[in-house]
Amino acid sequence: MRFSLPAKAFHDFEQQRRQALKISDQLRIDAKCAIGALLKDDQVSSKKHLKNSESQHKELKKLLKKTPFLFSVGGVHVGTEEYVEAQLLADYLAGKKLSSQKQLGVNHQDYICGLCDMTGELLRYARKHPDVMIRVQQDIEDLYQTCTEIVVTRNGAIRKKLEDLERNLKKIEDMIFQWELRHPHLD
Repeated sequence: MRFSLPAKAFHDFEQQRRQALKISDQLRIDAKCAIGALLKDDQVSSKKHLKNSESQHKELKKLLKKTPFLFSVGGVHVGTEEYVEAQLLADYLAGKKLSSQKQLGVNHQDYICGLCDMTGELLRYARKHPDVMIRVQQDIEDLYQTCTEIVVTRNGAIRKKLEDLERNLKKIEDMIFQWELRHPHLD
């Protein structure tokens, strides 16, 4: 049997896979730090981490463009989802229109997953800022209603994130109910 083993191609891909996972992990860490800073109203730290995550995302995109097979590697998308979540949370808390998928330069799955994950952070924010609970609930409700239009034909990341979004909507509704029970005089 005669054949040519693509050992060099395999070796090159493995190096790029490790590099992509390393960048994705650092992107995830910086994005999580940005989210934490945003929830603490620490503008200086959040801007620093958002800027770091933006440059890491650009680096990851270059690598993915060079080697598209890296999209199939589990874990590579994790940093991007977290990046989307952090950027959208920053937009929301600044009162801006949320950045679009195109503006962030991400694929549709990472965008939808990051958007749904952001609602969990909005719950944390609303717990610390009861004065915005109703607005957060309305915004999550609007997002949920819009997302019901997405046809999900298989189990996967988007289905799980949409279920998380539905749970977050129920949690914020319960949070408001509990708040109103404890503070009936604040209507």
